[in-house]
Amino acid sequence: MCQLQKEVLARSIEEPVDFYGAFIDIYFQDQEFHRLKGNIELYEEEKNWKELALTYSLLSDLSKLKAGELAKDYVATRDTEKLKESEKWRSEATKFKLLEREVRQKIESQEFEMEEVEPEVEEEDEKLARDRTLEEVFDDPGFLEW
Repeated sequence: MCQLQKEVLARSIEEPVDFYGAFIDIYFQDQEFHRLKGNIELYEEEKNWKELALTYSLLSDLSKLKAGELAKDYVATRDTEKLKESEKWRSEATKFKLLEREVRQKIESQEFEMEEVEPEVEEEDEKLARDRTLEEVFDDPGFLEW
């Protein structure tokens, strides 16, 4: 065994847990942080809101971990620079969490708008079916597809 240990935060009970991947992400958190920040612009251009929300969530988690590590260093050394940097990372974590919430609200509002459109289409189809006579329905070769 390599004797490396890292604490891994659970993101959600809905998502499968990838301990190995999460460990690697945290162990190489600086590289992962910069990689994720680089993906933000791409997801915004593609309007890939779910991936953008996940990215903000991951960035928030990484920022919290960094803040926690710096806070532990401050307790051990009483170096005020470590405390200031820890507060900066906590602020970043809060910012990313707020951005994640905004994107999730945007996703929910878009899904709500899509749900409102679908029943109108079904109502139009029903109106068309109601306007037809029984003979017209049976003469239609696709009537069984309803």
